[in-house]
Amino acid sequence: MTMLPANEYPSAMVIPLVFQERVSGVICIAEHQPRQFTVYDTDLMTSVGREIAVAIENARLYGNQRHITEQLSMSEGKYAGSFNWLAMLYCY
Repeated sequence: MTMLPANEYPSAMVIPLVFQERVSGVICIAEHQPRQFTVYDTDLMTSVGREIAVAIENARLYGNQRHITEQLSMSEGKYAGSFNWLAMLYCY
């Protein structure tokens, strides 16, 4: 985690990355010049934060699915070999 020195960044906005009531991170927007963020700024960054949180969740789910697919493929190969061996015994 990086701390922003208050004397260098007098204006900052921190937006949580929330998906289904779970926070996966934050976005920090900081300015070197003093500035009042508007409602539009906050709404825009909140929307961006939601989209990023969805993308993070999608990437997590994709990774899980790939892992499951790899495990199933390995299992299929093991079982196919076992059944081929049994089929050869049965045929003789």
